[in-house]
Amino acid sequence: MADKRPVVIDARMPAYTGAGIARYVQGLLSGLAEVGVPNVAALIARREQGSWWQTLAQRGIRIRRAATPCHHPLERWAFPLEASRLHPALLHLVDHVGPGIRPCPTIVTVHDLAFWRYPWTHSPASRRYYAAAAVTLPAANAIICVSGSVRDELLRTLPLRPERVFVVHNGLDARFRPRRDQAAVERQFGVSHPYILAVGTIEERKNLTALIDALYQLERPDIHLALVGADGWGSDAVWRAAEERGMLDRIHRLGRVSDDDLPLLYSSAAILAFPSRYEGFAFPPLEAMACGTPVVAAHTSSLPEVCGDAAELTAPSAEGIAAGLAHLLDDASRREELIRRGRQQARHFSWQRCARETLAVYQGVLDRA
Repeated sequence: MADKRPVVIDARMPAYTGAGIARYVQGLLSGLAEVGVPNVAALIARREQGSWWQTLAQRGIRIRRAATPCHHPLERWAFPLEASRLHPALLHLVDHVGPGIRPCPTIVTVHDLAFWRYPWTHSPASRRYYAAAAVTLPAANAIICVSGSVRDELLRTLPLRPERVFVVHNGLDARFRPRRDQAAVERQFGVSHPYILAVGTIEERKNLTALIDALYQLERPDIHLALVGADGWGSDAVWRAAEERGMLDRIHRLGRVSDDDLPLLYSSAAILAFPSRYEGFAFPPLEAMACGTPVVAAHTSSLPEVCGDAAELTAPSAEGIAAGLAHLLDDASRREELIRRGRQQARHFSWQRCARETLAVYQGVLDRA
């Protein structure tokens, strides 16, 4: 980019959560550092205790701290004022909502529309925050959507100019590679049986009750289910379903798992099951593919786009999921075919590619400014 002023990226989210938006921020910044982009500044949270940003600073990303908390009632005005002190050429906001004041051209990333599709799963404060997307996104100079599925849904929902709404897929971290070690899984997590893995917040839209029903229908008591993720809205129904079907002894609640241990769990699983009813983008199927594990996923929202022909895509019903699981458990040639395709599919997603495509959006906005 010819402009000598910095692009300022909102990088506060990793101080609050390890979930998708935080991973997007860290991955995008690492990709920008990898491709050697000058004049990028990241505003991290004042409360940030992690060290993830230190490598970025060593690789040329300017790091500054911001006092404005994420989702503060005055964030839409206070954060752009803080960013303006860096005299930015562009301001890139990463959490669906644009600024209340615009000291420079702005770009906003939209990850999904779950806050409108499933509003009851958000707190009143969260619903108030995301309601501002309806009025701020039309004013953005550009919008980045993490999948074509999200772009299509967004254009159906808001009166936006299509030529300013772009698709830039997320990337995949390099740490996801085969690391199969069943003995280590038993030692660290107490899972001694062959297991199907599910990764993600334990919440309604992840459709885990249907997955438990599917496992019950399989009548394969030797196969266990390992669930990675914190309890979210509607998790009580998941555990109640497991208890009613007498399956609690076959379900392992692992909770949050460190990023370093996820490749081990993926690689040692018989299958990754991802029956979610709605995703803007889905990291776990790609992570499992990169680790050499076949995937059964629901044929919903962005999942066909992300998985391509490298997963067993099924209806999100218990019967559909059970059929997909049975196919991969019983058909060795199909398993091997999906493992091979999965590795190829995962190679299409990198943070360097995400960074280059994001840079193209930046340049387009600067050219129009």
